[in-house]
This record gives sequence, C-alpha cells and structure tokens, in this order.
Amino acid sequence: MEQILLKSNVLDMQKEFDSIAKDMQSPSIPFKSSIDDAIKPYGVNPAAIANSTKIAANEATMLEKRDLATRFLSLHQKAVEAITVEDINTEIARFYFRAYQLQSAEINIKSVANTIDNKSPSEEYLPFIESGIERFDSLVEESITDAYRMVTNVLKNFKSKVSNLKELSKNFLSKIKDTFNNTKDAVITLKQKLVIAFNDVIDYFTQIFSQLIAIMFSFMGLINKISKSKGFRFKDANISFEPPSIETMSIFGFSIPFPKVSLPKLDISLDLQADVKENADENKVMNLPFKEFEKYLQIAKNSYDHIESINNYDKALEIDPTNTEILNYKGVRLNKVEKYDDAIKCFNRALEINPFDASIWKNKGNVSFNLKNYGDALKFYNKALEIKPDYKNALKEKDKVINILGKISKFENEEQYGDSW
Repeated sequence: MEQILLKSNVLDMQKEFDSIAKDMQSPSIPFKSSIDDAIKPYGVNPAAIANSTKIAANEATMLEKRDLATRFLSLHQKAVEAITVEDINTEIARFYFRAYQLQSAEINIKSVANTIDNKSPSEEYLPFIESGIERFDSLVEESITDAYRMVTNVLKNFKSKVSNLKELSKNFLSKIKDTFNNTKDAVITLKQKLVIAFNDVIDYFTQIFSQLIAIMFSFMGLINKISKSKGFRFKDANISFEPPSIETMSIFGFSIPFPKVSLPKLDISLDLQADVKENADENKVMNLPFKEFEKYLQIAKNSYDHIESINNYDKALEIDPTNTEILNYKGVRLNKVEKYDDAIKCFNRALEINPFDASIWKNKGNVSFNLKNYGDALKFYNKALEIKPDYKNALKEKDKVINILGKISKFENEEQYGDSW
C-alpha cells in the first residue's frame, strides 16, 4: 500500500512538472509530456524529478520567467524531500543506461556509413541503411529526453539533420545503378551532400553527448546537497567522462571525424543508511542545511545589491562548495563590481568541476572582455560555442570581440603604413 502511495505521489509530481514545462514553452527546451516514462524500466523517481526541476528552474531564470522558476523550485523541494538512497542509486543506473544507448547509437551510424561507402552499394542495401538511421535517431532521442524530461533545441536540430541524411541516402542508392552521364553527375552531387549531412549529424551527436555529461554533473552536485540535508553519512561523489575520442572515417574519400562515446566513471562514497535521529527536533536540524541553502540562494538571485548577492552566494557555498551554478552566479556578480580576478577564480573553480557548461565559458569570456584581453575572450566564447553552437549570447559577444579586433588591426596597420594602407 505504501509503495502504491509513493508511486502516486511521484506521478503527481511528474504531472506538475509537465504542466509547468508546458507553460514555459521554452524555445530551447519545448514541452514534451513524460508521464509515459513512468511505465519504463526503473520508472520515474523523485531523484530524476529533482534533477530535472533544478535544470528547468535555471532555464526559466535565464529566460527571465521568475514565476515559473519559483514553481520549478517549489516542486524541486517536494522531490528532494521524497528522495531515498535507493532513488539516487536508481538514477545513477539510468545514467549508465543512457550512455550505453549513445554507444549503441554510435555503432548504428558507423554501420550506415560503412555500408554507404561500400564500393558497389545498391538499392538492396536501403532497408538496412534506413533501419540503421532510424535506430540511431531513436536511441539518441530516448537517451537525452529521458535525462532532461524535455526536448532540447540541440535534439530538435539533430532530428532534422537525421531526416535529411535518411532522404539523401535513399536518393543516392536509387540513382547509383544508372550509368547515364547526367545521372553520374547527380550521384557525384549526392555524394558531396551525403558527406555534409554526415558531418552535420555527427556534430550534433557530439553536442548531445556533452549535454548528457552536463546533466550528470548537475546530478552529482544534487547528490552532495541532498546527502547533507537528509543526514546521509556522505563522504564524497566524483564523476569523470573521457572526452569522446575521435576516429576518422572515410566516406567517398572524404574524412569524417566520428566520436567514440565513453561510459561514465563514478566514485561515490555514500553509506546506504541515513543517520537516525531520536526525536522530531533533531530531524528538523537534519533539514536545516538545505533550507538555509535555499534561503541564501533566493536572496542572492533576487537581490539588486551585488555585494549582498555575493555575500549570500558565499554562505550557500559554505554548505555546498562544489555547486557550479552558484560559482557561476557569484562570478557574474563579481564581474559586475569589477572584481575581475575573483570572478576568474570562481569560473575556473566551476570549470574544474564541470568543463561542459557553456554559460561558464561565456561568462569567463565576459571578464576577459572587460579586462580588454580580447584574444582570451574570443577563445572562451569559442569554447562556449563548441559546447552549445546556438548560444545566442555567446555569438553576440563573439561578434563584438571580432569587431573590436578588426578595428585594432586596422588602426595598427594605419600606424605602420600611414595613409598608403
């Protein structure tokens, strides 16, 4: 009976999450109902919802939708209160499964590439190629939507590129048997388009893998916070991913860099039993760090006084010193009060913990820009765009740097060569 009640509560939380997500209608993470995920292996659990609400609240804050961010954070609190050690272990297992799905997807798309590159491919290969592309597409989509609970903009673009690849593959094989000159020209053109299509798909695939890593880093930070708030005998939690190694494959004589997906490596020292307190007053003390943390965080985010905000971020970091989001927020505030060295230290510390967060790289670039270290600023903006190519703020700041560097170059040339330049 208790298990049925717990499952009902979790489903209610998931419905609430879907309702808020639908209201948000974010261009980068549009609504996707995930209630059906409750019947999948492992099922939806409070740990998954807690991580999803944390990510969604940050997205809502970036979109300046504070009311929705507040609703996500309220739901986040409910999920955190319901989490057990078993939920944490289950969600960790799911991260392994998601990484395995991406590995399987990688194998499928490489098989398609090898088949298309065959010396004499024909239409009889088409069912194999189509099924390989569809399997690749579905594995990637399932992995990332299960992790986010929402559809990301990168995934939307990825799916359109996959559809393009599938259509081009079909056209290529339908023309390859014809030996007329005009058809030969068409096949050559299709070969070139296929190479471009593969490049596009693999580029987005690499970005999606980076997203999964970022989500997992977020979850490890959440484990840290939850363990302290619930009184678990928490020791340490570390995560490491080997960056996708690149295996160059040749298609029609063109080299395409294929990433080789690695499984995450986790090192978690977390006792399976919580410390038992004998009375209600002591149980309240167990939850004090988490409540204090949330209080400091809200004051810091909502304050128009940068110094007050920084002081409250410091208090939150005393409770959760490895929280990259707070380090990032604090760095932004430090930049605003021109404490550039301290801001860089914040961003560097955050990047040591999670080097796959594009916003941290972008904010570090903003500090370099303010210091007029334009070369460094450009490097950091490019790093942010490697992780998130459609990052509008990073693109905007990069254009500003390029414009300034262009003017500097022109001025130096005029100084050197005078009016004759």
